[in-house]
Amino acid sequence: MRKSILLGNLECTLSATEGLVQRRSFVGKTALVTGASSGLGLEFSKIFAENGYDLVVVARNEGRLYQLKGDLEETYGITVWVCASDLSREGAALDVFDFCMEEGIAIDCLVNNAGLRDQGDFFKCRLAKATRHGPGQHGGSDADDQMLH
Repeated sequence: MRKSILLGNLECTLSATEGLVQRRSFVGKTALVTGASSGLGLEFSKIFAENGYDLVVVARNEGRLYQLKGDLEETYGITVWVCASDLSREGAALDVFDFCMEEGIAIDCLVNNAGLRDQGDFFKCRLAKATRHGPGQHGGSDADDQMLH
């Protein structure tokens, strides 16, 4: 026999024979935050966690992401999935999409915060890199190339 109970913002399903078999956010929302290992992405992750959102955190630094996962799950009782990926790599966005599909995660909110590692006016910086190195050679994505051409 299974029974669901509410613990803060979490709905937990308990089984007499299996123990805790399912935990999901009572809020029922999941946010995907890119660039989550530091800076604004880290702060956005904390804000969403405080508000009961489960999270998919994406960044290159897997170690920092797992530290964040532990901190947020312990502090806020949410679920955090780690997807280490360099989003400047061609096809990386599709890898993140595939990860979410494989895990059965529906994303309600996207914070597209992965850094570009440039300073200054966005269009001038990206255009200068693209013209210096040619399409697809500036460390950005094909979508960046489309925007620039």
